[in-house]
Amino acid sequence: VHCLHAPDPDAVRDDIKSRYEARLKEIFDLCDRITILKDGALVSTDETAALTTEQVGELTSAQVAALTTTQLQAIETSDIAALRTSQIAALSSAQAAALTTEQVAAMESTDVAALTTAAVRGLTTDGIAALNSDQIASLSTAQVAALSTSQIQAIETGDIAALSTAQVRTLTSAQTAALTTDQERADLAAAVQFAIARQLSERTDRA
Repeated sequence: VHCLHAPDPDAVRDDIKSRYEARLKEIFDLCDRITILKDGALVSTDETAALTTEQVGELTSAQVAALTTTQLQAIETSDIAALRTSQIAALSSAQAAALTTEQVAAMESTDVAALTTAAVRGLTTDGIAALNSDQIASLSTAQVAALSTSQIQAIETGDIAALSTAQVRTLTSAQTAALTTDQERADLAAAVQFAIARQLSERTDRA
């Protein structure tokens, strides 16, 4: 007599999940663009937010570039940090403009540095204002030079001081003229502090 036992539902569910995740990785590796259907209908944008951190990190640069602005905004803020620098570099100006202030603030400094100059110029003034001092300091001279005058004015006064001497030197006359009085004071104070630190360093080296 053979006894037949019903399969453990949890074991079946785990098996299906592991098979699905393996297939999902293959899809991300092989495809440049993915359209997801569920019960014969297109998956809604709302479900884009259901992507896990791991799934977001698995997106290729081409897939990130193919995201609509609405889909990009639907990605959880906590998952934005999962994007690699190569993925961030794929963002267009329009996509950068669609980023929420929370998403911009959640980006790593290395990710901000990976944005193209066009993407940096695409950031809204609110997005620029959301950048912290470390993110501001990570901007390349080319990125700084690409900022519009309104973006320059949007940088928080306390974060202006994070600009390096090299970054300050790339400011155009129009950008410099756009600085507010408070920003100029913060920038000048930072420059003086840098000069003093350099002099102290040179004296230490000579000693």
